[in-house]
Amino acid sequence: LRDSKTALAGGATPRGASYPDEGPKFIRVQNVKPLHIEWNTEDDPCIDTRTHEALRRSQLRASDVVLTITGTYGIAAVVPAGFPPANINQHSVKMEVNDEILPEYLSLFLNSDLCRPQFDRAVTGSSRLALDYPAIKGLRVLYPPNKTEQRKLVAAAGSRLEQATSLRREADAASGTLSQMLDLA
Repeated sequence: LRDSKTALAGGATPRGASYPDEGPKFIRVQNVKPLHIEWNTEDDPCIDTRTHEALRRSQLRASDVVLTITGTYGIAAVVPAGFPPANINQHSVKMEVNDEILPEYLSLFLNSDLCRPQFDRAVTGSSRLALDYPAIKGLRVLYPPNKTEQRKLVAAAGSRLEQATSLRREADAASGTLSQMLDLA
């Protein structure tokens, strides 16, 4: 992000906010997974609309990249098109990228083994690890200048992730079948 026009904005946990069952989503570190945001309507909190509107800086829009900065730091995901209104808490930052890089590519790079050493060197704290804004702004992001190449890399990674997920499901099913067979024996 060094020398880029990428905008960073931190989240906030509202004081005295109510957390209704429905409303704008309140995205926390545990919702940010590598390359996607996970939301469970039964477990994850919403915030009231008035609080959501007051926290303009931390509101998410489609194509924003969310990066976790405390606890499980260095995990990034892109806010997908059609995602409901949402805010992030103070343990994440949102990144609005410029025209040079696709948000999906930035998320892919931030989750890669090429970027992890930068996070590990920059993290501060002894009891609660955290990335600060200068560390995030100082990241060196490697990317092909051609967006077509960026799209190809994102597509290839997505294909491999789908394949890994499918294999994981197959392994879980095989394990369950084996357990049932052993129970019958």
